[in-house]
Amino acid sequence: MSTMSLLDKWKNQLPKRCFAIVDCNSFYASCEQVFRPDLEDKPVVVLSNNDGCVIARNKQAKELNIGMGIPFFKIRHIIQQNKVTVFSSNYKLYASLSKRVMRVLSRFSPEMEVYSIDEAFLDLTGIEDVEAYAQEIKETVLREVGIPVSIGLASSKTLAKLANHIAKKDERKDGVCLLNPELQDEYASMPVQEIWGIGGKTAQKLETAGVRTVGSFMKLPMDWVRKEFKVNGLRTYQELYGISCIRMEHESSPKKGICTTRTFSKKINNYEGVKEALTAFTANVCYKLRKQKSCASHFTVFLQTDSFREQNPYYGSVSGSLDIPTNDTVVATKMVISLLDRIFYEKHNYRKAGVYVEGIVPEGQRQLSLHQEFPEEQVHQQRKLMDAMDVVNQKYGKGSLYLAAQGIKPAFKMKQAKLSPCYTTDWNELMTV
Repeated sequence: MSTMSLLDKWKNQLPKRCFAIVDCNSFYASCEQVFRPDLEDKPVVVLSNNDGCVIARNKQAKELNIGMGIPFFKIRHIIQQNKVTVFSSNYKLYASLSKRVMRVLSRFSPEMEVYSIDEAFLDLTGIEDVEAYAQEIKETVLREVGIPVSIGLASSKTLAKLANHIAKKDERKDGVCLLNPELQDEYASMPVQEIWGIGGKTAQKLETAGVRTVGSFMKLPMDWVRKEFKVNGLRTYQELYGISCIRMEHESSPKKGICTTRTFSKKINNYEGVKEALTAFTANVCYKLRKQKSCASHFTVFLQTDSFREQNPYYGSVSGSLDIPTNDTVVATKMVISLLDRIFYEKHNYRKAGVYVEGIVPEGQRQLSLHQEFPEEQVHQQRKLMDAMDVVNQKYGKGSLYLAAQGIKPAFKMKQAKLSPCYTTDWNELMTV
């Protein structure tokens, strides 16, 4: 039986599904505009940590050819000439507005998958006029939260992602696009890199085989796709024909590796300053571990100078393992400081540092060591201490309670010269009307 005949047979046998992917437009920039109505239809950009590079642009900024990831100093002349409003990244504000968007979306479907801070899948199977329903979703999010969204609709999640891309680019769609797998002309000419799940290496491999568009990928023999790209590639291939193979994820999978890194706003050349920074990074990593109810056994620490300005650039990295996996900030900090001692040299001006953990296991499944005493009472007391820290920091704000090793006035504070107020998370920064 030919590939097309087999795919048609599967489509006829499987129940008809309808997925929507709701994606916030220029999310970070849109968040900044929610509380600044004077910026409507004006160019806005948001900068990365330490105000280094552009990480978000609204439509008007894109029209000025401000590229994603471009260093801020390279576009100062464009910013000044065109009166572009610039913001430092305000992740507390973005997380707060993301939660509001997701709460609104949850009212429109019992099945929702939060895919990222600004994207969510909805299962709209059974909705009769799904395009009109999607328009209602779009209008409700804009009215209640102030964030514009685009919505892609299709019988598979992969096709819905392509539909969302079209909804953003084609103004005739009015922010909503429904893709019919029987009418492939609408998406066949799109670059193969636009396919959800096709990464850079896979795209290079396909280009070597002469496959550059979605349509040319769909014309490949199914057996060849299975052989070259295994089961995940085959699922993507089938999804492009409207066959739903990728299920909704109701809970995010635990991370296999967690990392916290920062580029310092000012270079640090002393041991205490670097130690304070790495202790803070370790606290952040451990909080993320506790949040997903996991522990880690393998720690990596790195230090880096400015390779462009340092006469003798230096990069140091070292790893170490604990016998018993932990998410305890105190235990992890001792490990990280011992690793720091192995790579720190006084003569350097450090520009960047980071802590990475792996060997992550579920909290309730960590294996104890035969060579180390680990009384149950000690475990209980450590856990109570970490829980207390988390409760205080959630109630009074991140960083309200921390280890003394993080320092009273840390030298590694990020540069955020253009930071907007935390309108929705700080009582002292609420808007006054």
